[in-house]
Amino acid sequence: EDLISYVYDTCGGNLFGIEVLVKELLKNGVACVNAKGQLDLTESCTREDLQRREYPESLIGIALAAFEKLTPSEQELVKNVAICSQEAEAEVLNISDLADTLELDLDDLRSRCTSLVSQGFFRPEQATSKMTKKSIVGKRDSNQSGCGGSSFSLRSGISRNMLVGPAKSTGQDMAAVSFSSQLCRHVVASLVLNSQKQKIRGQMADEAD
Repeated sequence: EDLISYVYDTCGGNLFGIEVLVKELLKNGVACVNAKGQLDLTESCTREDLQRREYPESLIGIALAAFEKLTPSEQELVKNVAICSQEAEAEVLNISDLADTLELDLDDLRSRCTSLVSQGFFRPEQATSKMTKKSIVGKRDSNQSGCGGSSFSLRSGISRNMLVGPAKSTGQDMAAVSFSSQLCRHVVASLVLNSQKQKIRGQMADEAD
């Protein structure tokens, strides 16, 4: 279902984030509760409308707070993965390809990625075929009725396997990673962009002096 996929892709397995997003969608008339007591898109809203929506500030704040809890080296790695993901136009990145691109030790990188999986920032994935720049490739497969009723349970509208936390993975068996949610990817990419803008402004100021 488009709505369930959107909610999960946006928030990953973060239950609090899912609750915040669902309340926001209900409040703004994007979603409703159907006759079966399940979350559903309103008749006037399409999948394209969902994809164009801006993330609620409260969700961005949650992601920023999680990022700030990372160590400086973890923050740097997460930013580099966001840059590689953008350049390759890929969501799933092979760890071996990342190690080559970032010139890092493979075992050390896999260990650091495993730590970021446990912290809910990355998600372990299967290795992908080599297709794009620097051989960093892969895209995770992305997966309306009238509405009525009154009461609504989050767990009745979202399948159980979408409510679990980050999948467990050992450093030895993890071949690829992706961001745990589109929200995380968006926030980190925005931080990278802001850093680049500040660097450019600083260079322009130096040249003016």
